Amino acid sequence: MIKIKNLAVSYGSKQTLTIDQLHIEHGEKICLIGKSGSGKTTLIECIYQLRAYTGEIETNLQQVSFTPQKSDLIPNFKVQTNVLMARLGGKNILHNLTSLLRDHRLFNEIIANLGMGDKKDRYVHTLSGGEQQRVLIARAIYENKLIYLLDEPTSAMDIVNSKNVIEVILRYKKEYTVICAIHNLSLLSYFQRVIILSEGKIILDDLVANTDPDKIAIYFEH
Repeated sequence: MIKIKNLAVSYGSKQTLTIDQLHIEHGEKICLIGKSGSGKTTLIECIYQLRAYTGEIETNLQQVSFTPQKSDLIPNFKVQTNVLMARLGGKNILHNLTSLLRDHRLFNEIIANLGMGDKKDRYVHTLSGGEQQRVLIARAIYENKLIYLLDEPTSAMDIVNSKNVIEVILRYKKEYTVICAIHNLSLLSYFQRVIILSEGKIILDDLVANTDPDKIAIYFEH
C-alpha cells in the first residue's frame, strides 16, 4: 500500500506538484497520464525517495522497484549481468551465488518473453534505445519486489513491442502493485485505474472502465 498526504514539490518559488491525498492499494494496476511537465515523473520519483518534497509518503521502500525512462544500466556489462545484479544488493556472497544458480532459468524465461533471448550476451552499449528499455524491464521483473514504479518504460519502442512489454509485466506481476506512466493511449486498456495529472495536480482518478478514451486523448503528447 502507498499512502500520500499533503505532498508538495517546488522549484524555487514555483510549485510543480501538489497532491492532497492519494491511496494506492496492494495489487492495483495504475497508469499515470499527462503531458510533459504534468508531474508524472516527479510523483514516481517522490514515491521512490529520489526527489525532495514536503508532506507524507507512506510505503515500504525496501519493496519498491523503480524503472526510469532513461537507462541507468551499466553500458560495458552484458545484458545478463545487468539483469542478474538486481538481486545481489546487500546480500552475502553465498546467498548471491545460490540465488544466481537457482534463478538463472527465470532470467532466461523473462528475457525470452521480452524478445531479447538472442541478445542476453550482448553488451548494453551495443543495444538500441528500445532494447535497453526491455533490459530495464527484465531487471525490474527479475528483482521481485512488491511495488513496481515505471516511468514511460516503452517510450522508445513501437506500439507492437510496447504492448508486448506491458503484457509481460502484468503477467509476471498480476498480484503486485504496478504504477506505470504511459505515453500512448493504446496502452490504457491494460490497466485497472487511471490517474491523470495536469500542471502538477490530479485532475482525474478513476477506473479505466469508467473513462472515455477519446476524452482523455488530449492529455497525451501529439
